[in-house]
Amino acid sequence: MKIIVFSDSHGNVSNMIEVVEREAPDRVFHLGDYLRDAKELQMAYPDLLVDTVPGNCDWHSKAAHEKKLTIEGYSLLLCHGHDYGVKSGLGSLAYHARQEKVSMALFGHTHEAQVARRGGIRLCNPGSCGMGYEPTYGVLTVQDGCASFSIKPVQEEE
Repeated sequence: MKIIVFSDSHGNVSNMIEVVEREAPDRVFHLGDYLRDAKELQMAYPDLLVDTVPGNCDWHSKAAHEKKLTIEGYSLLLCHGHDYGVKSGLGSLAYHARQEKVSMALFGHTHEAQVARRGGIRLCNPGSCGMGYEPTYGVLTVQDGCASFSIKPVQEEE
């Protein structure tokens, strides 16, 4: 299964549409900050499953701040990251992910793409798909209990 991971779209729905058109994913995760963008994406692609969690800029949302999912035997935690102080380090998020017994935590908030490992937990941030000099997104591929995560620029190099 191919899953596109977005975070911090901050009103830039066109970048997400460009990526979905190019990648043709099975599913999309939006890790917060401007959930309304994820709703617009869902309206543009009604058959595409879009999972969301709110970010610190989604103060109006009453949705749970995180989701725990198992996809094809692989356990994931989705969150924005602000509740775990990810701008100051990943220790708190890694600890929480271990407590939740997941293999990978996907987070945003920092606007900086990152892949790390802490105590056997993979911590992956797709960066911001809507802001910055080079907007980025993540591609999560899950199959038979194994997963890979890569970071790509929204704008393809010519």
